[in-house]
Amino acid sequence: MARYYKSGISGFDELTGKKKLGFPEKSIILVYGPPKTGKSILCYQIMYNLLEKNGAGLYISADCGLKELKKRTNDFGWDIKPHMKNRNLYVIDLVSNLVTSQPYEKTNYKCSSIQKPADMIVKVGTGIRYVDDKSEGYISIFDSLTTSFAFNPDYQVLKFIKSYMERIKESKGISFIIHTKGAADEKIEDYLIELADYTILMDGKNISIDNLNSYKASYTIENHGINIF
Repeated sequence: MARYYKSGISGFDELTGKKKLGFPEKSIILVYGPPKTGKSILCYQIMYNLLEKNGAGLYISADCGLKELKKRTNDFGWDIKPHMKNRNLYVIDLVSNLVTSQPYEKTNYKCSSIQKPADMIVKVGTGIRYVDDKSEGYISIFDSLTTSFAFNPDYQVLKFIKSYMERIKESKGISFIIHTKGAADEKIEDYLIELADYTILMDGKNISIDNLNSYKASYTIENHGINIF
């Protein structure tokens, strides 16, 4: 029987269908919309809720280092430090190498560079194996493709993301991939939507999930995270 992953966000799982099961294993979910519409916040919230239920998480950060990631999540009351300590959360930091030559790595904290897609593939493969062994169910988040396209040719980013998707599906996890609308060529963005199993559309006021014949809901960003109504 296929495993389903629920978000833990009131009102969100209702958008995934009448049974409110969430997303099935092997799902690739593109989180897509204009800047500053809560895409990363939604993913922080989903990941934290799974970690609190003893699931495992892989966070691939192309937008900030670990210190900033802890601050951003903590701003909403989601303390990821205990999950780093018990090693249920594995972080791959793609930006700290840009500002320091020798980041301090740990068992579940590794550094690569957004400018080195080949090394990213290796590090991500290691991270996926780690969280897959750690828990029967895991979630992976790539935040975000927007930065990847800014530093690399389109073909290299697409090569990486297709390899990443294949590994997620092979290990029966699910992945949320964040991308800002308009940050890449329109044809590239259409192709990303085609590659994904589902696309979460967020415009700052409304949220919906393509490919599920789902309803559209309104949302706001509150102190406790995404509020859907």
